[in-house]
Amino acid sequence: MADFDKVRINQLSDQGLAWFAEVLRVIETLDVNAYVALMAPDVRLVLDNGALTLEGHDAVRTALAQGWQQLAGIVHDERNLYGTDQHFVHEATNTFTFADGTNTTVASTVWIDRDEHGRLAGARVYSNPEALRA
Repeated sequence: MADFDKVRINQLSDQGLAWFAEVLRVIETLDVNAYVALMAPDVRLVLDNGALTLEGHDAVRTALAQGWQQLAGIVHDERNLYGTDQHFVHEATNTFTFADGTNTTVASTVWIDRDEHGRLAGARVYSNPEALRA
């Protein structure tokens, strides 16, 4: 479960924080379909420090289903949340547990945008993608 105990700065409202905590909870289940259900149909995810861009539910579902096969778990340890409920950035360390039982912890920063319906409209992930390649 996502850990917010070490958050130093939080600029989100209680409602915005609850929405974001739910997004992280769903990600941590590794349920691709549940995660995609939280997204706008024209969602745009930018991964690997800009090297990979996914647009739309189908592209996101396909890429995450493939990428998450190697994982047994993800835990987010939040550090800072800056911005508004509609546009914000979160800084975290994320521990990835692989199917073979090994794990790695990666620092990341993710810029997040929500649409007018409160869905995930976009995210830009900055981290060390090499740490997740087995």
